[in-house]
Amino acid sequence: MSRFIEICLVILIPNLLFCQIGSRIMHFNTNNSLIPSDVIYCIEVDSSNNKWIGTDKGLAKFDGKKWTNYSIANGLFRNKVLAIAFDKNGATWIVDSVLSKYDGIKWTNYSEPKFLNIPYNSRQLVIDENNVKWLVRSNSSLVSFNDTVFTDHLFLSGIRSIKCFENDIWIATYNKIYKYSKGVLTDCSWDKNTNNNIVLMIDDMQIDTKGDKWILCKIMKYGPGDSFTEELHLFQLHGIDDYKEINVTCDVKYSYGLKLGLENDIKWIGVLHYGLVKLTEAICFLYNHANDSLLTNVVGIIAVDKQRNKWVSATNDWYNMGISVFNENGVVLTSVINEDYLPSLYGLEQNYPNPFNPFTKISFTIPKYSHVTLKVFDVLGKEISTLVDKGYIAGKYEVEFNGNNLSSGIYFYTLSADNYKETKKLLLIK
Repeated sequence: MSRFIEICLVILIPNLLFCQIGSRIMHFNTNNSLIPSDVIYCIEVDSSNNKWIGTDKGLAKFDGKKWTNYSIANGLFRNKVLAIAFDKNGATWIVDSVLSKYDGIKWTNYSEPKFLNIPYNSRQLVIDENNVKWLVRSNSSLVSFNDTVFTDHLFLSGIRSIKCFENDIWIATYNKIYKYSKGVLTDCSWDKNTNNNIVLMIDDMQIDTKGDKWILCKIMKYGPGDSFTEELHLFQLHGIDDYKEINVTCDVKYSYGLKLGLENDIKWIGVLHYGLVKLTEAICFLYNHANDSLLTNVVGIIAVDKQRNKWVSATNDWYNMGISVFNENGVVLTSVINEDYLPSLYGLEQNYPNPFNPFTKISFTIPKYSHVTLKVFDVLGKEISTLVDKGYIAGKYEVEFNGNNLSSGIYFYTLSADNYKETKKLLLIK
């Protein structure tokens, strides 16, 4: 019996249409896309789920279907794009040697001689709630820009990362965490739980939606003679002095070149030459080129979009191979136009038409990623067909059932997902 015709994830909700690609991994490079270069410096995702990618040959914007490229030929000051951020008005700001702004129509380059004290080639760029831009000069000086003047604020040696939560700027240097708020710098390296300073070799820092800081670092462990190993460690900082160490159990012997990405309660860690670590409270798993077709084990950047795709690049200092897009549940490229239409509950609808001969359609809704089964049974409870048995992201789905090889009568179909289970009756009349 023909089982069913699967539609390419057509979501039957007004103003909402996106298509799921079944593969867990996709690759973009200069050979198969319009990305201007395989040398990637930064990736950021805007509020509309557009991916903005900074390269050594310009800036690329990808909306899931179309690539749009920007260079010195159409607005950039320089082609080398080192950092990207978005302001509250929807404008895109980049560091292309100087600071440049794209308002959706035109580019504005904030360059000398009109603008003085510019921090050239900053690899850090964040924007606070007042639309003030924050950059770093020579990896050591924190600089702000209020659309009129650049202002130096403080000097800290070896700034690795800056992030913004509300109007506070959080700074990670090589071995300390600082909070800069209203002109006051606070050293946040003291841990109230151990009554000691946290001694860190910091690689990266991210801030989640609750304001907790996640600090990715390594700790040197010395052995006999001059031998040593670098252990991967992750700390959660709540407030300014409440540290919690998160256990990382993956077998990563040399932990360096680390990058961190946040996906709700999942932490994604890029480890140079090893691959991509997935870390939750329950599991620690290493994805790499050997076991999941990552483009490269040299992970330099991790950006997570609204469909939970991980946009992973090779670091620009090693192998330049473009971008891998990784999603355990299947890569979803096109953007959700209006997330308000996403379902909030599981649901199974009555098939239509009913009675039917021989085709009918069955619709169901999924509020979050779930493994879904949809099966058809006869009146004695014998399974006739499995229509669905796989994972789905949130959305509304429709499958077609073909009863051509069945006799007339009453049948039942059951949807199971997580703890949800529902059964409905269908009638075949020939």
